[in-house]
Amino acid sequence: MLSNIDDLLNIDSEIGIIDTERSALAVELNKAQQKILSDSEKTALYKNIAERIQECKQVSDIQQLRNEFGYLKVFDELEQSFNEKNLIDNKTKELEKLKHDVDKLSQENVQDLSFYDIAILHENLKDIADSNILIDNPLLTLTLDTFDKRIVSRYAEYVSIDYNQFLFNSKWDTQNFSLSDSETVEKLNKTSSLLYKSTKLYFNPQNVVMWNFLSLSNNFKIRFTYHFHNDSSTINLYFKFLNDYLKNNLYKCIAVFEDESIGLTKQIIHEEFITHILDPIRKKINSTLLQNDIKTFIALVSQIITTDKNIASQYFYRGKGLISLVSDESWNKWLQYEILASKKQYEAITSSQKELPHSAQNFCKLLKKVYDYLEPFYGLEYTELNKLKLKTCSQIFLQLSSEYLDYVMTTDSLDEKHTKMDELFQTMTKLEILHVVQTKIYEISQQFIFVELTKLVNESESKRYVSIFQDVLNSYRLNMEDDLQNSIIHRMQKLIKDSLQNYFKINTWINTETSSEESIAPTAEVVNCITLLKRVISNFDSIEIPYEINLNVKNQTVNRLTNYFIESILKLNKFNEQGLCQFETDFNTVIDALNLPDNFSNYQYNSFNEILTILRLKYNDNSQKFTDKNYIKNGEFSDLKQTLSIEYLEDSEIQDALYRILLNNII
Repeated sequence: MLSNIDDLLNIDSEIGIIDTERSALAVELNKAQQKILSDSEKTALYKNIAERIQECKQVSDIQQLRNEFGYLKVFDELEQSFNEKNLIDNKTKELEKLKHDVDKLSQENVQDLSFYDIAILHENLKDIADSNILIDNPLLTLTLDTFDKRIVSRYAEYVSIDYNQFLFNSKWDTQNFSLSDSETVEKLNKTSSLLYKSTKLYFNPQNVVMWNFLSLSNNFKIRFTYHFHNDSSTINLYFKFLNDYLKNNLYKCIAVFEDESIGLTKQIIHEEFITHILDPIRKKINSTLLQNDIKTFIALVSQIITTDKNIASQYFYRGKGLISLVSDESWNKWLQYEILASKKQYEAITSSQKELPHSAQNFCKLLKKVYDYLEPFYGLEYTELNKLKLKTCSQIFLQLSSEYLDYVMTTDSLDEKHTKMDELFQTMTKLEILHVVQTKIYEISQQFIFVELTKLVNESESKRYVSIFQDVLNSYRLNMEDDLQNSIIHRMQKLIKDSLQNYFKINTWINTETSSEESIAPTAEVVNCITLLKRVISNFDSIEIPYEINLNVKNQTVNRLTNYFIESILKLNKFNEQGLCQFETDFNTVIDALNLPDNFSNYQYNSFNEILTILRLKYNDNSQKFTDKNYIKNGEFSDLKQTLSIEYLEDSEIQDALYRILLNNII
């Protein structure tokens, strides 16, 4: 670029430089064009490179190829392959040397082995194993397996022999042992820690033996074998012995053998001690499960469930319990037995129709008894049992509850000679039975296990059940509300109507004489209905049913009674003032027999009272406006409603009542 006058004066030299550079570029371009190879030349070149690669024996040969052919990707891959091979070769040589050391140590007398030598060899082997370079090498697998079995296990077993005897002689798991004996405690702890460290030297998890816990549980094994060397003892004694032993020695074991410095923590001792203590019990269980005696089998499974629940809740054990020993076949056998046992007890409760009134209490006891029996089983946190838990719920609780509902609804416990009143009372009893049982079923459905099972079903089946009991609970509710409640209403109304037959025939309301008494007594013909209602309501109020059903039955009865008094008496007869008072007294006395709550309100009842209020206008000299023919015919009664506080009657009903006055039906 020209930036001043001097550049302008030297322009010729600048042009010369540019021409020189242009000529050089032209020469380079010509050379590059000459280097473009034909297809045959490329093939020959690639073949040459491939042959030279096969001749490579070491990494330095690859560098020579790079100098000749440039930096190709294939050369990088070849170099990496050489490096990996060299690494494998070196590790293999190390492994072969260590294999020799392992073989040598494994052939030594066990009493000459030392933990220190074993630990050093372990670290060297661990370096090779952790590198993953020889991960698929059979020699490594063989070497590690030999180390585990012929060195670690042999050494730990040798140490355990004397240690087991020392543990037994020390009586550490008896009341005679004192934690204040520091010398003995130190010896017990030291050897336990040595065995635990030996366990940590295993490579293959399948070879691992918890040697210190085998020793710590050996005293229990000896005592258990001594007490139960024959089959004369009952099963529950096995588990009592286990529970007593854990109760007396679990936390003592933690105090004596804990060693945080090597990772032998309280938690590990707590879990592993229980696990190993269970071993003799497991062997006893395995032999007993093979027996054909059903009572022994069921007792054993029940004890297994109770024991696992106990050690989980009392000792906070989360390890492999005893239930893992029970096969699917055995679980199904146990389930079928429990289903049949529950069914048999249910059949005893429902075998007689005469026992219907007392069956609810007995059935609720059965449900509670079965739940209490299964509660330890439900408390087991073992995923494989969830399906079985669902089956117990479905085939015991849900099935029996459904069958009991059918039993109640179809059973007639009455004698051949019975009355309509007996039928009504039986229906009330059935209503009470269903309510009592439904309440118990709901109570059981709220137990944690069934809440969890509901969640499990919803997740597995993409459902939205509120409860797995909801269908059964709804069936009980519908039978109470739609069937029994309506039946009670219908039967009560029929009895009431029959009891009022003579009352309906009274036609002397217009001739009723004024009573000399302050209070008017009910008409003789209505007393039968009042007596009947008092008896019915006394029984109805005594049964345990939902308040809503009680109130609805009474509400419907008020509706029907009001209808009877209006349609069958008031509209069909003429009344004088005293007759109207007598009629009102009879009605109120009948309604009072229903024992209605203080805050009870009923539309038809209120309408009835408003009709009587309007009819009494006949006897009010200041109400002639409302009884005028034109006023009645006009049909606009706003002022009347306001004056008499009428809230429920329709205008047509008001008009009808006023016409009765106008037509002298009220005199």
